[in-house]
Amino acid sequence: MSPLPSVSIIVPAYNEEAVIEQCLNAIVGQTLPATEVLVVDNRSTDGTRAVVEGVRARHPDAGIRLLRQDDRQGLVPTRNLGMDAATGDVLARIDADTVLKPEWVARVSHIFASTDVDAASGPVEYYDLPLRAVGHQIDDAFRRLQVKLAGDFVFLFGSNMAVRREAWHDVREFLCDDEADVMHEDLDIAIHLALGGRRIGYFSRMVAGIGARRLDDRPRDFRRATPGSDGGVPRRVPGAARASADPGAAECTSALTERAVGRPRRAGTTLSGRRGGADTGSHSRLPRYHAAPAVRGLA
Repeated sequence: MSPLPSVSIIVPAYNEEAVIEQCLNAIVGQTLPATEVLVVDNRSTDGTRAVVEGVRARHPDAGIRLLRQDDRQGLVPTRNLGMDAATGDVLARIDADTVLKPEWVARVSHIFASTDVDAASGPVEYYDLPLRAVGHQIDDAFRRLQVKLAGDFVFLFGSNMAVRREAWHDVREFLCDDEADVMHEDLDIAIHLALGGRRIGYFSRMVAGIGARRLDDRPRDFRRATPGSDGGVPRRVPGAARASADPGAAECTSALTERAVGRPRRAGTTLSGRRGGADTGSHSRLPRYHAAPAVRGLA
């Protein structure tokens, strides 16, 4: 087996004062320490940063770093700043309410040392719901079925995912910007990786705990401040409005999904779905892209 790759953990955070401490405590308690932990704060107005600084002071050797992404409200630029700054061989991306199992980093490191996957995801259990074990079994079964039905395309789950650093940088410039938060950024990463010939694996033993709030979350819940919000507080954009708020992102997602699952485009259409002419979007720069075989059903 190859030497164990180092693992960086990236945690985007927006107003996560209530949950970020338990997230960081679980990271600090790993049987195999992460090489670094990057918490990227995105204009939080609560005590998120103070909590992170407190945990860092109590665990000075844990490699916790607090970064700030104040240029724009949104998950995608916040995630990007953390992933770009990370130095580990493997970049693990979790949410601020994720509570990792003590052996999570060790398992992720072993996965990337013993297989040729470029990205990996696993099941979750909802730690604040009853019958956690049953919920975990159901979640794992559902995700295994999803992988089986999807054929060569394996989804990534933003609360519990990891990607090789070189694979991230290979697709980084092509990822959809999604300024209006109309799509799932983890799905976007998975699609670009698959189109780039990168292998994505699902591993049942790569378990993470998350809060039940994720059952009702959408990308827009990492909210974007909009002009005219009452008292300057970011407001949520209704679903119908979101669909038209950033048609470019919607087209990006639709076109990439079609390419990832092998659906042919109609004759005479470009990658963006417009008729006629050559592709003018950023994804026209990816002629080498092709779907890679998936890694499925691995424990």
